[in-house]
Amino acid sequence: MDESRADEPVALFGANQRRFREAMGWSQSELARRMQEIGWPKYSQVAVSRTEEGARAVRLDEAISLAALFGRKLQDLLDPKGVIDSWQRLRFLIEDYSDSVTKLRNVVRELEDERLFVGVAAKMLKEEVEAAGGLERVSETMVKTLSNADLILSRSTVDLVEGAIQAWQRDTGEDEGGDNGEHSEEA
Repeated sequence: MDESRADEPVALFGANQRRFREAMGWSQSELARRMQEIGWPKYSQVAVSRTEEGARAVRLDEAISLAALFGRKLQDLLDPKGVIDSWQRLRFLIEDYSDSVTKLRNVVRELEDERLFVGVAAKMLKEEVEAAGGLERVSETMVKTLSNADLILSRSTVDLVEGAIQAWQRDTGEDEGGDNGEHSEEA
């Protein structure tokens, strides 16, 4: 067996141990103390240092104890270049995105319900205005309210949401220099 290939897992384990230990904010002595507390009475700072240098291989039960201390899976200590961390981070981002999409769907449903209520209220007000003698017999504020209701009802909820998103992008500068969703066709 190639000697350098045999050392790769040892060095990889040591590098990941260092990464996880530092992420926990622990010194090498602190990690050794914590290992002693969970049943490794002779565990020392020297053992931690030699492991992290790739100069010392660990036993399987020791590796399991280290993983447990870090709150990780054993495979994480053999993960090259944080691939598993990146994969888990991507999974969490996808879950967050899915949760946001669900929330957006719920908001759109609520908006559609409100839009329907506006429609019913606008119809009732128009009937009352007609019974009172028409638009010229009511206040300017009431006419403006009916005009706003007509605007809301003339557009779909999706159009209203897209308009709100475009306004937010304008206000925050999110669409500067980027694709704003409009596509032009060249002749």
